[in-house]
Amino acid sequence: MKIIKYLLMTASMTLAMYAHASSDSYPEHPIRTIVPFAPGGNADVTARLVTDALSKKLGQPFVIENKSGAGGLVGGTAVARAKPDGYTIMSGTGGPIFASAVVAGTRAPYTLRDLAPIGRISTVPLLLVVNSKSPYSTFDQFAASSKKRSGKLSVGHAGHATTNHVSVLQLQKALKTTFIVTPYKGSSPAIQDLIGNQIDAVSAEATACLQYVKSGQLRALAIIGSKRLPSLPNVPTMSELKIQGVNVTTFAGMMAPAHTPQNVINQLSQALSEVLHDADFIDHLERLGGVPAYLPPVKFSAFLVGEKNKYTRLVEEGLIEVK
Repeated sequence: MKIIKYLLMTASMTLAMYAHASSDSYPEHPIRTIVPFAPGGNADVTARLVTDALSKKLGQPFVIENKSGAGGLVGGTAVARAKPDGYTIMSGTGGPIFASAVVAGTRAPYTLRDLAPIGRISTVPLLLVVNSKSPYSTFDQFAASSKKRSGKLSVGHAGHATTNHVSVLQLQKALKTTFIVTPYKGSSPAIQDLIGNQIDAVSAEATACLQYVKSGQLRALAIIGSKRLPSLPNVPTMSELKIQGVNVTTFAGMMAPAHTPQNVINQLSQALSEVLHDADFIDHLERLGGVPAYLPPVKFSAFLVGEKNKYTRLVEEGLIEVK
């Protein structure tokens, strides 16, 4: 029995030493980066920008894999169940990190505890946009029509329980009207339907729709936030429009499976911090509509817990339906 215990202890120590040695030489091969939404949306655009910079820092490619569906739960589940070795990570938003799991209730395939924070990347204001050929030139025109035609206007969003979805529900409540609230597998397909005149409006991240506003395909009616965007100086905020209770902002961040070695987390987070403090990168991100907002793992974790608690209250208040 003593021999068996000794052999087990020796094997355990050997494995631990091997794991530590492996993580010390990290990364040794490409890093699979899951984006839980369709290509072209906020999470995807931000992920591609960040991982390109990270690959140059760490000397290994970050391979983007888009796994959309269920408000980000499909991609989030893939990360939560992945081997915790640092070679599968997620670049995502609040939906797949915690919100979709909150609204899934007891049926959620994972929770926030199944993920390990690497760092927050950015905060991103949402825009209420319409097709450039829409009859609505201003937010007031859109608001008046939505009240007159309650239940007739369709407003798209990135998926159930995403920040975009919450903003649409908040706006509906603030205007005391009813929209045809239309979910998509990310902001990009919603925007494409808007460009194709299949829906009336979309709540989307600036990083996902700014290029279409600039090209003249879409018109921005309002910023869902407290500050105007330098890139859209003439677009008013909800606060300026005296619309109360519509005040959400999305964010982008990186997560790994729980139990990923701490030195791997630290290495990824340090590289992310360096990228987000680079002047050229900051300029590029801001031109896309994002705001650099790095948080290290511990602070990001506290931020996520606070955001998760907000969503729990939204579910309790009945604003978001449990599915």
